[in-house]
Amino acid sequence: MYHAIRGGLAGSSVLDAKVPLILDRNFKPGGTIAINMKDLTNVMQTAHDLDVPLPLSSQLLEIFSRFEG
Repeated sequence: MYHAIRGGLAGSSVLDAKVPLILDRNFKPGGTIAINMKDLTNVMQTAHDLDVPLPLSSQLLEIFSRFEG
């Protein structure tokens, strides 16, 4: 599947870096809660600005906030 999508729009350096980890079944987290919270907060702000409800994302942000503190 990787070879099928890497030449199209789904192809990226991130995909190239992550595929070997996936194939090795290495699912160790590589980021921090703070980075994920920053990104998810930006998503929620944009959704709010566009008046788009994202209830599951909102719940995830709540869960993340419990782990950050």
